[in-house]
Amino acid sequence: MDRCYSQVKKGNFYVSYDTQEQVYTNILSDLANAADVLYNYYVETNGNAPLGANDPVFEGNYSGWAKLANSMRLRVAMRISGTWPGIAKEAAEAAVIHKAGLIESNSDNAMLSCGTQSNPYQLAAVSWGDLRVNANIVDYMNAYDDPRMSKFFNKSTLTGKTDQYVGMRTGDADFKKADAAGFSIPAYTATSKLMVFCAAETAFLRAEGKLRGWNVGTKTAKVYYEDGINLSMEQYQVSATEYLKIDEAPVVSHESDAVQNATATITNTVSVKWDDSEADNVNGKNFQRIITQKWIANYPLGLEAWAEYRRTGYPELYPCIDNLSDCGVSSQRGMRRLSFPYTEAQNNKANYDQGVAELGGADNEATDLKWAKKN
Repeated sequence: MDRCYSQVKKGNFYVSYDTQEQVYTNILSDLANAADVLYNYYVETNGNAPLGANDPVFEGNYSGWAKLANSMRLRVAMRISGTWPGIAKEAAEAAVIHKAGLIESNSDNAMLSCGTQSNPYQLAAVSWGDLRVNANIVDYMNAYDDPRMSKFFNKSTLTGKTDQYVGMRTGDADFKKADAAGFSIPAYTATSKLMVFCAAETAFLRAEGKLRGWNVGTKTAKVYYEDGINLSMEQYQVSATEYLKIDEAPVVSHESDAVQNATATITNTVSVKWDDSEADNVNGKNFQRIITQKWIANYPLGLEAWAEYRRTGYPELYPCIDNLSDCGVSSQRGMRRLSFPYTEAQNNKANYDQGVAELGGADNEATDLKWAKKN
């Protein structure tokens, strides 16, 4: 359930809640309409860009915004593919044949300029000292000997580890800001742009669509998967040649350091190289490959990473070090959703109660959304 998407967007508050299916159906409809309106204006005005000076993403290029709408529609369709497959398939197939196209090359990427403000990751990491890179992605990329690491992270300043990328484990109850200063930080400057959507994600989404039997392009799932890796490597100006040849599943591990006594190991991993012997479906290792590589390519889109982990269970992540949950959040699975704002229970109680009932569980962080993997 969610606050009534269809009503709030009209300016109505304290109304009944949409079901989760209605929320996503409305989102898909809005994205489809946006793609039509934006692209039609672009064509009819020969590319007129009246808001160019105030557009920090595409500099007024409405064709770019239409491509983003279609690509987002493909992302949203995939989010609900396991729960409402009919709605998802129809939306995905419509998005890929839309006249505006998709974000398919790195020149199409939606990148947000921070303008006169600093890049927020750089600001939080350097100026505030409040942000460090998470151990999960650092250790996965270390295990794959990923050539993008120097583009993603700065090396640690921890004693004895200054030649390494070292991430910080999640959920440390003994965390002290000053002690954590030596972990790796994002490799951003104050003027670095923020990624909103990249071409690599489009390719990975199409790869999964092909595994699901959707008509989302003329290439095979394998080719779209390899396209995704190649596009991401191209985005960061490194080579994918050796990376695509990795045919052994690595062990992902984390060692204790001077700050965290937090050794951990993950063996449920996959090689990079596609398994040609496996049938095309979402029950095998090739599906895990797609999600794992999309997870890496989408750095630093943390909310998208969280959504995909909840949806698929991939990649496997380290459990939190200390579980301080008071509502049954699993150390391994982590938070599953955000609770409704407390003001809803105060100011919209009848509708809030109805929304919680339809949620299928308590209004807390341990309750799964309908599209999330339940184990």
